[in-house]
Amino acid sequence: MKTTAIAFALLAGCLLPAAAQEDAPGSAPAFSLSGDLTAALNFCAREALYGTIGFEPVAASATLHSVLSFARGYRALGLLDFSFADSSLLAHADGALLENLYLMVNQFYADLNFGDLFYLRAGKQRLRWGAGWVFNPSDPVNPPKDPTEALQTNEGVPALKAELITSALSLAAFSTVYDDPEDFGFGGKVSSSALEGSDFSLSAYWSPTESWTAALNLSIAPLYALPGWDTVQLWFEGCLYGEPRYPALAPVAGATGPQHAFLVGVSATLPVIRTSVLAEYYRLSEGLTGAEEGLVAAADSTLMALRPGRLGKDYAFLSLTQNSITDSGHPLFDHIGLSSSLLLNITDLSVLVRHGVTATFVEDSAVELSVAWAAGGQAGEFANVAPALSAELALKIFY
Repeated sequence: MKTTAIAFALLAGCLLPAAAQEDAPGSAPAFSLSGDLTAALNFCAREALYGTIGFEPVAASATLHSVLSFARGYRALGLLDFSFADSSLLAHADGALLENLYLMVNQFYADLNFGDLFYLRAGKQRLRWGAGWVFNPSDPVNPPKDPTEALQTNEGVPALKAELITSALSLAAFSTVYDDPEDFGFGGKVSSSALEGSDFSLSAYWSPTESWTAALNLSIAPLYALPGWDTVQLWFEGCLYGEPRYPALAPVAGATGPQHAFLVGVSATLPVIRTSVLAEYYRLSEGLTGAEEGLVAAADSTLMALRPGRLGKDYAFLSLTQNSITDSGHPLFDHIGLSSSLLLNITDLSVLVRHGVTATFVEDSAVELSVAWAAGGQAGEFANVAPALSAELALKIFY
């Protein structure tokens, strides 16, 4: 396929300079390259699962995602994180082919470190806010996550960050700039892991063109001293902000005044069976009620896609992951993994479910098959923003 050929050519172009770089004996690498090359074939049907299902044109894509880290000795100097994608839409009706190419620089920054105490970072970067898996209520700066997408690039923002790290306390300050020079903001964070098995942070952000934000993040491993259960993790992420963040959806009037959002979560890897479990509940004060969602769906359901996973007031998320069925040297089941996730809009009871199977029989590669479906009635969020049925077959090569 043309898409795969282009991606492999880019991969070779990235690897050859790395292969030509020879380090002096005893020296640390000057830079390192890692990432993945993915070729995928997927199809979907937008119609509900009852009645006749008309499948949309098949999409084929190849994506090269690379992370290039720069260092002098063992001192980090910067990072370049970029994605190149070539996507083709194959219309089964008339055989038409629509191809789309794009290059996305997710992060590109330089680091300046003063020993192990003071750190400066300048450039496009992903600022760390909270531990939420599908949503970060305390994050006012990064592009929001889209829980309806299977893969996300986690794009950053242009920023200058300074951080002072001690054994008891960490202090960070940053400034962001967006597309327009007047769209800037300042923020700060104080965090500590002094209490064994726990981590907390208090943060604040102000912008003349956006709302102020004050946030609290707290995580704890209550059973860290108990063998086999030290993976249990609990976390809370909450914030107050001065005005609504998300656009109003006609014909419903938008929220006004100060708002709040919070999230609670738990994760653990179960002993013996080695299944990773993650569960979250989050709430948005500016989310719509069920009746308001119905009004938006009746007027223009495409507007719901402007706020995926942030449309209603209450959500629940559950994920189960089995990296391998067995871990005993079995020639088959040691190389097959399973995963399932469920995202529920509690407000309208719409649901997005995803199941996956991964095979890793060849080193540094994986074959993944995932199937997802959405349901929840004509006015439900996920019935309007995600395909009723979709499937993807992907080959990943890691380097």
